Amino acid sequence: MNNNGGLNLAGDLMIGELVNGILTGGYFPVGNTTSFTVSPSATTETKKRISKQKADYGNALDTISRSEQEETKISFELNDLHKENLNKWLLGSSTDLAASTGSNVFTVAAMQRGQFYELPHLGVSNVVIAGVNAEDITIDGDMLRVAVGAAGVVDGEDVTVNYDYDVGDGFTVEGGVFAKKDVAIKLIGKNRVNNKNIIFAAAKAELMPSGDIDLFSDDFVSLKFDGLLYKPVGWNGHFKYTQR
Repeated sequence: MNNNGGLNLAGDLMIGELVNGILTGGYFPVGNTTSFTVSPSATTETKKRISKQKADYGNALDTISRSEQEETKISFELNDLHKENLNKWLLGSSTDLAASTGSNVFTVAAMQRGQFYELPHLGVSNVVIAGVNAEDITIDGDMLRVAVGAAGVVDGEDVTVNYDYDVGDGFTVEGGVFAKKDVAIKLIGKNRVNNKNIIFAAAKAELMPSGDIDLFSDDFVSLKFDGLLYKPVGWNGHFKYTQR
């Protein structure tokens, strides 16, 4: 038996969605978690019965103290930016993009050459505008631009655009939908010091994003979450840590 009490953890963090406090479905792995901190806190209240008598005025006749568990804070950081993680960090809801291909005709109202205009599809190609040379047409994402000075277009007039599209698989996250996310948390790991298996479990956590995402960072982008753990029915504390 290895009695070494040190702790150096490797583990996989998993999160399950709560709706009205009930776990819906299973847990999904969040990916590479670079930090995970738990901060329990307690308060101690002291009551004293103070003497007002002449002989011992101001002295404590009796003293009682009461300690209470106040709250448990949690914080973790990860650098896997898949759909579920972005959905939670952006406090949003996500929809999958269905793969689709086709052709479309779209009218840009009052086009001005040199400006970009949004098209109703992604994956746009083979754009044709009557009277406009192909080299004067730029597509960037779902945006269309006709070059300044291009022939075939008069600024301020409506322009008909013909194009093909191939959306492919993907997703969209609409951010700022919720004020917070309620989740259950499991950390399944191994103590590298004594090779024991560990499980950290919190049945209810209120998560909120913390910090910023620098989309132009030279380093890998990370997401940070802060939150509070709550005591579920049937538990004596906010979380459980098991090692075996």
